[in-house]
Amino acid sequence: MKKPKLEELTEEISSQWTKDEWLDWYKDNKEEPEYSNLKIREAKRSELPKIRNLVATTHFECEPETATRMIVAELGGKIVGYQEIERFYTHDVDFLRVIVIDPKCRGQRIGEAMVSYIVSEGGKYQCNIHSDNEASLGLFRKLGFTEGDCVNGLVQVFYGF
Repeated sequence: MKKPKLEELTEEISSQWTKDEWLDWYKDNKEEPEYSNLKIREAKRSELPKIRNLVATTHFECEPETATRMIVAELGGKIVGYQEIERFYTHDVDFLRVIVIDPKCRGQRIGEAMVSYIVSEGGKYQCNIHSDNEASLGLFRKLGFTEGDCVNGLVQVFYGF
């Protein structure tokens, strides 16, 4: 498959690519120089002050001390996304607790890249999403998550079950 130019990427993915094609593209191209402005990587404990500042721009709270994994999205050397994951060993499931994108960077598929980074590793994933958050529900549907019950205004979504 011919690599699209960066400015064509969003249009190309949303109009023609399936979820599996997107995941394959991400795995193959995440380190390419022309796409390397956005880096998805494991967070460092030394970055907690920056992460807390990012999370403070939203209504979410983070608990990095109890997270099994922390993922960040870095754009131009600045942390613009944060994902907190808790491993439920008894059920062999990773729970995506918090996904935060800098309000100035929303709509740039950063959340999609972060979730894709995680699910491309394989395994089972669960996340709870506010039922009125259509953007997040749409993202998870697009990436192949299935919806479960809605409990107290939170929709449970699952991947790999």
